[in-house]
Amino acid sequence: MTKKRLAEIQARCEAATEGPWEECKEAGADIVGNKDTIILEICRGVKTEAILRDNNLQFIAHARQDLPDCLDEIKRLRGELRRFEFIFSNKRSKPFRLLHDIARKALEGTEAPD
Repeated sequence: MTKKRLAEIQARCEAATEGPWEECKEAGADIVGNKDTIILEICRGVKTEAILRDNNLQFIAHARQDLPDCLDEIKRLRGELRRFEFIFSNKRSKPFRLLHDIARKALEGTEAPD
């Protein structure tokens, strides 16, 4: 993923209403929002207009491609970490063992050693 693509996704995330967002289905309506703000409300069976702030609209409109792109990037980076873990696991010096531990902990999703 290019730096430009990642910056675009990050800008949309930062501009959107703070999360976490939750969905709620009640009394014939589908509602998306956080604890303070209704972001989108659609009443089933009633013609309505959803009024969205432009930043939330952009976030929602791009989410279908942004998320798969981010997941692909995570898979690619994990593959690189696995490769480094393998390379460094065969080395005996302290710097290589440290790099091996960093790669292993990153793959596990735990903190890297200091």
